[in-house]
Amino acid sequence: MNKFLIVMAMLVSTQAFAWTGTDLTVDYIDVKSSGHASVYFKVLADAPNPAGCSQTGTASWEGSNPSGSNFLSTFLAAKMAGSTVQIIIDSEACLWGGWPKLLTVRVK
Repeated sequence: MNKFLIVMAMLVSTQAFAWTGTDLTVDYIDVKSSGHASVYFKVLADAPNPAGCSQTGTASWEGSNPSGSNFLSTFLAAKMAGSTVQIIIDSEACLWGGWPKLLTVRVK
């Protein structure tokens, strides 16, 4: 019973600190020489993000992120296939003073 409660608490706390964008189409990908990267989406209006990051309609990650190459590969595959993606953004942190921090990407 205790394990069940711990797992449920972890799931609830994870959901509380993330924003999900669904059915997004990749517009373009910006990879910097530092290894940092940003993905911009085709959106009708700027998508809100609970961290209050100033940049909207985008998701970014740092070059030191161990999942960075996986993120990039996933976005490239979605772009080439014309598939939509779902993203999960950190709702407590912005990168570089205003860029939404990517936590997860899924090809739909």
